[in-house]
Amino acid sequence: MAKEVTDVDIRRYLEADAIGRNSQLGILMNFINSVNEPIVIGIDDAWGTGKTVFVRQLQLMASQDVALGGIPGINKSIQEQFQDGCTVYYFNAWEYDYMPDPLYALGLSITSSFSVVEKTKRLVGKLPKMISFGGAVKKYSGEVVDPNKSQDVIDSALSVKAIRNNVESFIEELKKRSLGRKLIFIVDEIDRCKPSFAIDLLEVIKHYFQTDGIVFVVATNNSALSSTIKHYYGQDYNGGAYLERFFDFTIFLKRPDTKSYMKLIDGNHPWQYVDADIIDCFGLSMREIRHLYMLERMTDGFVNFSGCDPRDEKTEFAKYIALPIILAMIVVGDKNLGAVMAGRGADAICSVVEQSPACKFRISDMLTAKNNLNIMRNKVKELYDALFGDDEIASHFQEAIGILSSFTDIDKITVGDNNK
Repeated sequence: MAKEVTDVDIRRYLEADAIGRNSQLGILMNFINSVNEPIVIGIDDAWGTGKTVFVRQLQLMASQDVALGGIPGINKSIQEQFQDGCTVYYFNAWEYDYMPDPLYALGLSITSSFSVVEKTKRLVGKLPKMISFGGAVKKYSGEVVDPNKSQDVIDSALSVKAIRNNVESFIEELKKRSLGRKLIFIVDEIDRCKPSFAIDLLEVIKHYFQTDGIVFVVATNNSALSSTIKHYYGQDYNGGAYLERFFDFTIFLKRPDTKSYMKLIDGNHPWQYVDADIIDCFGLSMREIRHLYMLERMTDGFVNFSGCDPRDEKTEFAKYIALPIILAMIVVGDKNLGAVMAGRGADAICSVVEQSPACKFRISDMLTAKNNLNIMRNKVKELYDALFGDDEIASHFQEAIGILSSFTDIDKITVGDNNK
């Protein structure tokens, strides 16, 4: 598991615009500055692509300890207006999904972020268990409402009204605390929550926070969340259409430059020029690149090729092509990984080499006949097969494979099996 990005990293990335997303952050801040009506904004991307970093940077930009005009890519006046006009609260939904009531969980998270006045404490205590909107409408008591019984319908309506009144009072108290600023609620990790909590939280936002001066920024993987919705409401339910109605706007994050991000993780690490190509070939996310980095450090620490001739083709192929490809396969759980680590995956290695200009360049340097795909493939297979032999270079490579096999889900990998 890759080391998670820390608060120090988040600030460092922001102040250097190291991921190249400050311009998107500035656009979002400018939009928030310009609206007063209730808005729900989605930050949609796959897991591990830096959504949490982005929304935590948004939270940081509202802080008075971020120097005005000192953030590259963000206009000073936009930053100043955002600091003066907005109070930002961050809610990690996944940390609270053990609780049965997302409305109470949200209120608890908000009030735990500051020393609350007694009135706010009382208001949070009054936030009742929300009504479940999935399937049949339920009374506050938990009994199913019979629409044919007028008293049940009346009681249900009164329960909804009571919840809304408490939420409105809570919001007014928060606005007083923030001296009338807009309230920005960041909801993170909702796609990792259990289905009932995730859907009920969305319904809470939709039904109880439609008030001027309220902005929700929801960081999620919409594809995963859509599947959650289908699981909750039934496979025939259109989860994508639900989310389209829920989000007023959706932002897709810019992918950071691979080489810049590699340098950001550790500029002193001996990244090879083929590494960036392999990363892009496998489409590794930011989290996956950090995982790759940890695996590279681990193998560098245990496997010593220094006694081998660095000009030897097998050494070069093992250290700079085969091992980086295998590491990337481990990170993404590639279906060909078992065969590759057992010596039966020459075709899979060839496929990656053919997609990587840097890998092809290295192999081409070993050939007298250039730009001949068949000759290149034969060379890759020859070098790969040699790594499962019995000489010194092969023993170092197999040592690395033995270490890495402990970090995969593959059962019974036979290192050195030549039954190809």
